[in-house]
Amino acid sequence: MLPDTAALLTALKKAIRRKRPGLLRRGVVLQHDNATPHSANLTQQWQRYGWEILPHPAHSPDLATSDFHLLGSLKRHLGGMAFETEDDLISELRNWFDNLDVDFFRLNIDIEQQQLQQEEEKKKEEGEEKQQKQQQQQQQQQQ
Repeated sequence: MLPDTAALLTALKKAIRRKRPGLLRRGVVLQHDNATPHSANLTQQWQRYGWEILPHPAHSPDLATSDFHLLGSLKRHLGGMAFETEDDLISELRNWFDNLDVDFFRLNIDIEQQQLQQEEEKKKEEGEEKQQKQQQQQQQQQQ
C-alpha cells in the first residue's frame, strides 16, 4: 500500500466523523463489486487500517440493474438532505421505502426486460460476426 494511504484513510475517517457525527459508530465498511482492481492485494490491505470489506461475489445478481433503478431514485430523493444522526437517515429511508408505489417496481421490470433483450441481441450479433470472421479465415487458409 502506498506510504501515505494510512494517513489518508485516518484523515478521511476524522473528516467523516467531524462532518457527520454518529455516522461511523460501527466503523467504516467498504463494499465493492469484487472487480479485479477492487480485489487486488493493494485494495485488500485497507483492512489493516480498520476498514471492513464486505465479501461480494464478482458479477453478483445482488448488483442487478434493479439496483440502479432503485438506488438512482433513492439518490435523487435524498439529494440535498442532511441528517443529524444515523437514526434520522434510517427513518427517512424507511419512510421512502414504505411509500414506494407498486408501479415503481413495474417500471423497473419493464426496463430490465428491455435491457435483457438488447443484451441478447448484441450477443447474437457478436456471435454471428465471430462466425463470419472464422469462415473468412478458413477461406483464406484454403486459398
